Amino acid sequence: MAIRSVSGNEGNGNTNEDLWPFNEAPRGLRIRTVAKIPDLLDKLIADATNAAEETAKKAETIDALTLAISAVAEPQAQSAGRPRNRAGRRED
Repeated sequence: MAIRSVSGNEGNGNTNEDLWPFNEAPRGLRIRTVAKIPDLLDKLIADATNAAEETAKKAETIDALTLAISAVAEPQAQSAGRPRNRAGRRED
């Protein structure tokens, strides 16, 4: 986590930016930013939840694709005439 302080006039490009790791920032800035930590945590939780939902959707798509490929590949493997062992499984 870091604290950034920007001062000056953005309109004319005359700005000054300071950036510190949280623990190294001036005490006054650390005290003011502590109130924003709950908002930061809420945002991080929302982002993590969205990422987990997107990952779950992609996993469902991958599972469906895997089943479809397996359904196509299985009959082709059987028709290839590979010998089977005593357990009825194909020998590779």
